[in-house]
Amino acid sequence: MKNKKFIIWSTVTIAGLLSLNAVEQVSAEDLGQDQGQMPDSDSGASLDLPLEGQAIDQGQSNQVEESNLEVTIYPSDQGESGGVEVETVQLSQPDKPDDVNTADDSFELKDNPADSKVVSGQSENSENSDEVEEKKREILEFSAPIDEEKAYVEANTPDPQPGFRVLPYLQKPSSDSMRISWISELGSPARITLKAGGKQVSQQVIEPQYMEIMEYTRAEVDENISHAGKTLPKGEWLYSNSNYKYDADFDKLVPNTEYTYMIEMDGQKYQNTFKTFPTKDDWDHIRLAAFSDTETEPKGAIEQREWELHTTNPYTSESEPRPGQGSDFAEKHGASTRNDMFLVNYPIDQQTALNENLAHLAEANLDALLIAGDLTQGSGYQPAWDEFWRHFAGNFNDFASNVPLITALGNWETTAALSGDYGSQADRSPVVKARNRYHAYISTPDYPGHEQHKSSYYRTDIGPITILTLDSTNGLPDEDVNQGMLTGEKYTGDDSILQEELWYKGKEYDPYITTDTQGSFTAEEYANAYPKVFPGTSPEDSDLPAFNPGSLQWKWAVEQLQDAREKGQIIVVQFHHAPYSSGVHGMAPNFSEPDNQSGVAMRVYSPLFEKYGVSLVIAGHDEMFERSFVDLDGDGRGFHVYDVGVAADGLRGEKVVRDEEGKLVPLNFNTYSQWSATANEPETWLTNENGVKHLVDGGLHYGHLQIDLVRTDYGSKMILQPVYLFPILDDDYNFVRTERRVYDDVVVMHFDHDGLEIIDFQEEFTFKFINSTTKGSTSFKSPSIGEAKKYFDQYAKESGLGDLVWTFDPDSRTFTAVGQDVIGKTIADIDESVYNFLAPTPDWSPSEEDQDEEDSIYPIEGEASVDSVYDFQAPSFEWNTDQEIPDQLKVYTLVYITQNTRGKNGATTVKAGNPEEAEKYFRNWASENGLGDLDWAYDESSRTFTAREKVEQATTIEGESSVDAVYDFLAPDFIWNTDQVDSGTNQPGQESSDQKDPEADQPGQESPEQEDPEADQLDPGNTDQEDPEEEKPNSKTLDKEFSGQGQTKQESPDQKSSDQNSPSKSKDFSQGSPASGDQPANQALPDTATGTWALGLLGLTTLFTGFLTSKNKEN
Repeated sequence: MKNKKFIIWSTVTIAGLLSLNAVEQVSAEDLGQDQGQMPDSDSGASLDLPLEGQAIDQGQSNQVEESNLEVTIYPSDQGESGGVEVETVQLSQPDKPDDVNTADDSFELKDNPADSKVVSGQSENSENSDEVEEKKREILEFSAPIDEEKAYVEANTPDPQPGFRVLPYLQKPSSDSMRISWISELGSPARITLKAGGKQVSQQVIEPQYMEIMEYTRAEVDENISHAGKTLPKGEWLYSNSNYKYDADFDKLVPNTEYTYMIEMDGQKYQNTFKTFPTKDDWDHIRLAAFSDTETEPKGAIEQREWELHTTNPYTSESEPRPGQGSDFAEKHGASTRNDMFLVNYPIDQQTALNENLAHLAEANLDALLIAGDLTQGSGYQPAWDEFWRHFAGNFNDFASNVPLITALGNWETTAALSGDYGSQADRSPVVKARNRYHAYISTPDYPGHEQHKSSYYRTDIGPITILTLDSTNGLPDEDVNQGMLTGEKYTGDDSILQEELWYKGKEYDPYITTDTQGSFTAEEYANAYPKVFPGTSPEDSDLPAFNPGSLQWKWAVEQLQDAREKGQIIVVQFHHAPYSSGVHGMAPNFSEPDNQSGVAMRVYSPLFEKYGVSLVIAGHDEMFERSFVDLDGDGRGFHVYDVGVAADGLRGEKVVRDEEGKLVPLNFNTYSQWSATANEPETWLTNENGVKHLVDGGLHYGHLQIDLVRTDYGSKMILQPVYLFPILDDDYNFVRTERRVYDDVVVMHFDHDGLEIIDFQEEFTFKFINSTTKGSTSFKSPSIGEAKKYFDQYAKESGLGDLVWTFDPDSRTFTAVGQDVIGKTIADIDESVYNFLAPTPDWSPSEEDQDEEDSIYPIEGEASVDSVYDFQAPSFEWNTDQEIPDQLKVYTLVYITQNTRGKNGATTVKAGNPEEAEKYFRNWASENGLGDLDWAYDESSRTFTAREKVEQATTIEGESSVDAVYDFLAPDFIWNTDQVDSGTNQPGQESSDQKDPEADQPGQESPEQEDPEADQLDPGNTDQEDPEEEKPNSKTLDKEFSGQGQTKQESPDQKSSDQNSPSKSKDFSQGSPASGDQPANQALPDTATGTWALGLLGLTTLFTGFLTSKNKEN
């Protein structure tokens, strides 16, 4: 007898229909019929299987009890119409294979022979017989291999538990809608209630969908996880093998409004809040963050990754080398070899890294978090998703329950890892399953005409920001380094040979073009596997989009870019494969050092990004922290590209090769690179007083990019902060905590009301400083925070201000620098009689007749009134203050105001025995400094001289109308070089733009006034190039302080106020750094010195004090 044995499954679609209970009639011969062909029957109509969310008719006579399935069997050798009917077989608690689908009421079981089909029919009843029993045994025997695996998985995983397997997480966010999704194991109905301002606005009862695609495989259940001598208890990371997904959609919500939601299920309650996005016309401050390559997996709990070190710039000048082989650090945290280099491992594991990253992000009050791909270490590997949700909506954190995630697909979203990897050329089913498991968890907006691609590319608007998320996982033509499948010709050198601005026209315009981002599978292989996972479909139904010109995704991107530009949006684009990178994946497949997962092909979008004014591109993939700037047409307006792959996985650096001497050196393929954590942030290791070597600062760390958009009168300002989480260890190298710090590559962009960047924008920055001998202020106009920081840092060095702790308040654009010697002291503790102000010129000295102790002038550097507001440039000559100064001498102040001489409004002081001697000193000092013909006045109460340039009575002197006009805008007495490099093309630095024609005004904006273009005009396009003859200022202590055992400490992340009526807070560097304000004399300076302090005024005239720089001296 030719019998084919089988099992009938109650869950009928891979998309996860609810468990169905139906009575099936099946002939053994029917198993070979084409899908959808119905067997003949003498009585009754065929059963219609319920669709998704549709209940079975309870009145149907053939309905069986829940969790049971009835099957009617015919002997296959008799045929379905003439065979002997046998009794219905009832199977209890049927299990489900991995690959089940329905079409026209038929089931195809992929794990059975190719011709095995189970076709729905009628229920039949017949007499019991031996043949019936035999058929029952045959059915059960046939099903045993599949049943055994299913039973094995369930026997080795916990029983389904009530409540939440995955806590609620926010999806499809907008200004007027939100989806809330969650996962349970029992599938009970759940009730969700939505409130605003304490008032209920909606309530829904949600029936879930069973998600068969989320089930474990036997390989996953059998997995043993070990790493570096550590082993996880087997299976401790597994849940039950049951997943039900709930989706609650809310629309017609109020923009920029906080809502509270509560979910009740299985006797449990969960409550949290979310906030709808603002509209373009109703916003003040938007804060986003971005990272990539979380790559979660259970192994992350015990795996510490290799920690790359730059090969040519590893350490600062004062640093000791890293701990080496055999060191306590290496014994504690392990080591590895990469690029033939011994590397100690990073001191925290991947699980801790992501926990720390999310903990700091939770403090930041974000509007949304962008994750640019590689969410898990294999999307087809279910334990990786379990680990992901433990971090984002589970045991570790419920971050995604309050902050929406905006995610992209990466290369790890196209592999099943342990459960099949990329499959084989003959069967890419694991890739199809991996992508669709991502879609099962992640909901994104739908677009008419693009449903086939399951919204793997989509748009999100947050007020004036438009975020376009692209799918970079497949390009055409396919390329594969290993198979020699290359679109363009091979080349060497670097990327300067490429003409990506022409790639959209085709290979004939650039022979070195590349077109694909991965060589693991082809689009055709994927399409052929699609029907194997989704029976009833064809290869033409493949959900894998291409990204190349002419593709549906390309056309969609053009439409969205056009629309966003017409609406005046600030455009941000996100995808996984970094198009501009110095890492291993930055090498094109046709380059001499090729990579089979290169992101270079995504450069085909660069001319589109320039044409439509994209400002920022977020990517990952290379697991490094790098910023590039792209301006293909050289007009000064380009876009920044960030690789933010530092969420929690690898910590890699630049691609290296061996030079002629055999030394490892960076290849430097990416000529657009402006900054990276490995190349530009050398490490500083120091041995503390206990003889233990610690990292003090620098190097590559886990972190994220913080993106702040602040509304301004001219439009808006975007501040990009590369945040890193510095690990603090005790002397046994045990992990203690992480401190939030910001790398010295903060970028500021300014936008007009049309969302276009103002490329020649300059702002005034203020520098306030205080130590035990000095306090004061100066200011400087600069196109960027970084350039201002460079200026002030060198100014502080030239002024001898010593070791300072720097903070920055973006609202007031004020740097504060506090000396190590006053941290923790009160203002009253500081010696207020010694202030480091400008001393007299070298050729001035008191006359001999004035040397009487009672009546002498002692012009001593550093002596000034506490009430003098601005404490500036130290003398450029050696000044000896060894003389003993009589106590009866008093401090006298000179305030000078001159016409149209910016930088020459200011103050200086001297100690003298009487006003006459002080005036004599000041007049001589004014003459030496070329202040011209002055009108002098003296106020006895404040001992202040005022010297005002003689002008016509109606003339207004700059500096008298506003205290802001008094500040010095010119450079001090050192040669200030902005490191401009005239290479024919602009190379932007800290700021996101290059210098345009200085005579050309920007539309809708006044041209900024230039005092001395030759002396003062900074070129924002060249601020990052270092002069090899000039030592780079040490500006790495921005937003840091030294604390404890020689370690650097950073204030906790600042908070963006969620209440419009709450006090303004610093939003970029240091929590609680007010822009201005008075501090009582007995108030202690905070440890991080982020507060401001009282700068008393001696009369109205001291409002006009400023800094006289030696650079402006005429003599």
